Amino acid sequence: MTGVQSSSEVVVIVSGTALPVLLALWSIQSPPGTDRPADRTLTVPGGPGRPSFTLHIQEKGPEGIVDVFSPAGERLQTLTCAIQQPSFFVGGFRVEDLDMDGHPDLRGTREFGAKWERFCVWLFDPSSQRFVRDFLAEQMELLVNLEVDGVHHRLVSSTIGPVEPSWDVYRIVNGSHSTMRVLLPEQSCVIDMDETGNATASVTSYGGGRAQTKRHPLPAGDERRAQEICDGFGGAASSR
Repeated sequence: MTGVQSSSEVVVIVSGTALPVLLALWSIQSPPGTDRPADRTLTVPGGPGRPSFTLHIQEKGPEGIVDVFSPAGERLQTLTCAIQQPSFFVGGFRVEDLDMDGHPDLRGTREFGAKWERFCVWLFDPSSQRFVRDFLAEQMELLVNLEVDGVHHRLVSSTIGPVEPSWDVYRIVNGSHSTMRVLLPEQSCVIDMDETGNATASVTSYGGGRAQTKRHPLPAGDERRAQEICDGFGGAASSR
């Protein structure tokens, strides 16, 4: 649902799990003669166990900057991201429940191409009431075209064809320390085609400390997306 009032846009962001939606309000200011926002001011409403925040997002040369303010206007944090020029950091900045814990997290585009992007990621830490770039966030930053699949409680990294599209599935598990979380790969899948035009899905499953790869010939003229093909070999069923 989207509503517009004067210069402010109202966006509904649905949590990765079946938890209440988060409302984000932002106003956009664009430099003269361009359609790329120079900065954004975004308000993240409070919820159970967390206050509301106001975010001011901008770019300064090779750096994306996010200032986090309290409801009283006190600057709580300044988050920075080394960005590639030209940049889509401000325009592509998102508030989303990336780790599916019911709290809003932040991501801004760090680098991008025609069919891919990588992000700077900050996860909300309920204990400190701050946005942090911990080990889990750093792992998320490595993923291309990061997606949250709350239905299957997984994260997905993918690439788009026509050359070797891929669909890789991860889930979040507890690490060696009680406060540490890590990404665990569950399945990697890539669609390749030989010189005769025959397509094959190469599927690698991870379990018990081992990686096992199987190649599955695909029917001639198969027009399904990589997600449909790869999930058919266990990518969705194995995630939980």
